[in-house]
Amino acid sequence: PAAFRVRGSLGTAFREPSFIEAFDTPFSVGNPDLLPERTTSWEVGAERPFAAQRVVAGVTYFYQRFVDLIDFRFDPSGSQFENIARAKSAGAGLQLRTAPVDGVSAGASYTWLDTKVERRGFSTSPLATLVEGGPLLRRPKNSGTVGLTYRPRRAMIDVRATSDVIVSSAPLPSGCGRWRYVPRAAISSVRSSWEWRGRGC
Repeated sequence: PAAFRVRGSLGTAFREPSFIEAFDTPFSVGNPDLLPERTTSWEVGAERPFAAQRVVAGVTYFYQRFVDLIDFRFDPSGSQFENIARAKSAGAGLQLRTAPVDGVSAGASYTWLDTKVERRGFSTSPLATLVEGGPLLRRPKNSGTVGLTYRPRRAMIDVRATSDVIVSSAPLPSGCGRWRYVPRAAISSVRSSWEWRGRGC
């Protein structure tokens, strides 16, 4: 019978303050007490092969928490960057891989992501980058990938094509000062690559 596989992972990461955030610049005062931004994340997933192992379907759920996010505090007597904000993100993904015939394999994936700022930054403007209750910017709510690989058994080349498609939602300020998602239903970026690689004898 086909094997049902379950996997899980737990990890932490951090981002050190940049030079502009930590040291004096013409526009800000250095902050020696600035801490790294920290992230804790975990995920669980499962996958199962079908059709005599030629098709594999999988599902994943993940969660991330961000603390000590750095934001700019404006002060006429000396502006600087400080740790203040906190946020979280959670989402789910679907994966599908197949190898219908020898030398040909294909795959596709879809990811849904939901992000939320739990503690705002210093700016109280509804157009700020860290608005409490709003989404984290530059993180698409919907994204996916598709790929195709052709690898002839006796040929001297590998041919690979992959594309990442991001269908994002644009955050805009609503009348009550909170961010809301306005679906654009548009492809914001498509990347394709081909790799031709000689094989040894």
